[in-house]
Amino acid sequence: NQGFTTYFTATKIQAAKKYTWLNTDYIKAGYNPNFDMYFYNQFNKIITVSNEAKQSVIQSFNNRNLLPDIEIIKDISDTTLINNLSTETISFPDSKEKSIKILSVGRLEKPKGFKLAIDSCKILINKGYNIQWYIIGEGKERKSLEKLIHHNKLDNTFFLLGYKENPYPYMKSCDIYVQTSLFEGLGLTLIEASILQKPIVTTNFPTAHSIISHNKTGLICEMNSQSIAESISNYIDNPQLKQKIVTNLKMIRNNDKEISLQKIYKLIRQ
Repeated sequence: NQGFTTYFTATKIQAAKKYTWLNTDYIKAGYNPNFDMYFYNQFNKIITVSNEAKQSVIQSFNNRNLLPDIEIIKDISDTTLINNLSTETISFPDSKEKSIKILSVGRLEKPKGFKLAIDSCKILINKGYNIQWYIIGEGKERKSLEKLIHHNKLDNTFFLLGYKENPYPYMKSCDIYVQTSLFEGLGLTLIEASILQKPIVTTNFPTAHSIISHNKTGLICEMNSQSIAESISNYIDNPQLKQKIVTNLKMIRNNDKEISLQKIYKLIRQ
């Protein structure tokens, strides 16, 4: 991926062919094309996980002498593996009777937008909804998020579960899956949640629209806490909407794995 692994592979690894993967929005992630250009020019191709990520690279290196081709290969989502792993028995900590279980998965970093999640949770609690919100992931934002949770008196409602090697049983067991990201290279956890046929709420980062069809296979909301809260309450208040989303997700066959593997095999054979 981008950053250290790219720099290391470019300068320390000898190989007949080199490919580097970029799974983020290069511009929004804050990388420096003047610094990175030397390293990227050591590769035969740059692989991005979405067209949006590709366009971000093109725009960043505009008018610079970037030599490698750029190809799109989506992250691999193994439907069978995800479904098998999701069968593990788990329980949500401090679960309240009849509470709506909301789940988000991601690193505890600013781009994941978990402060929006906390604010959205507060809005829903103030409106009387019986919810509990769980986050799977670890990162440097933990302390600031814990302070915000405590400040909003959500200690018994909003939980940071830390890193889980297998997040899929939690994803399968939750009532609503919510993605609050400010940006994504693709949005792999959205794909995983859709494979597990969960009602999804996601902020409107560009690649969300390539994964979710609004009001058909999920709800895409504005990137603010009020809009996130409204979308969640829409599911809670309208069971028929939730059922429609789940039914539509059941009809989708995800063949991303096969397509991505074919492209990777082609890279190897070139």
